[in-house]
Amino acid sequence: MNLQKQKRIRLPKGSKAVKKLNDEIHSRDNDECIFCHCYVDRGVKWHHWPYGNEKEDVIHKGVNSCDACHTWAHKDDVQGANRRCCDHLSALYPEHAEYYERHVRD
Repeated sequence: MNLQKQKRIRLPKGSKAVKKLNDEIHSRDNDECIFCHCYVDRGVKWHHWPYGNEKEDVIHKGVNSCDACHTWAHKDDVQGANRRCCDHLSALYPEHAEYYERHVRD
C-alpha cells in the first residue's frame, strides 16, 4: 500500500499561469456564476472545489462564482454548494465523478 502524500498543484499567485487558468475556467463556464448564472467579470478569481487540503489550481477543480455566491458557498449552504459543484464538474469531467461524489458526502 502506497501512503505517500500526493503533491498538490499550486500556481504562483499573480502568475501568467494563474491568469491563463482563470481565463480557461471563465470560458468553460461562459463567464457565468455556476450557482446564480449572473455574469462574472474575468478579473474575479475562480472558486476552488474542493477547497481546504484538497485545493489545487487545475481546471477540473475550479468553478466560476460571483462574490455573493462564493460567500454563500463557504458560509450559508456548504452542502448545497458542494452538490452544485459536484454536479457541474461531473458533467464536464465524468472521469472524476467518483472523486467529486466523495467530497459531497464528507
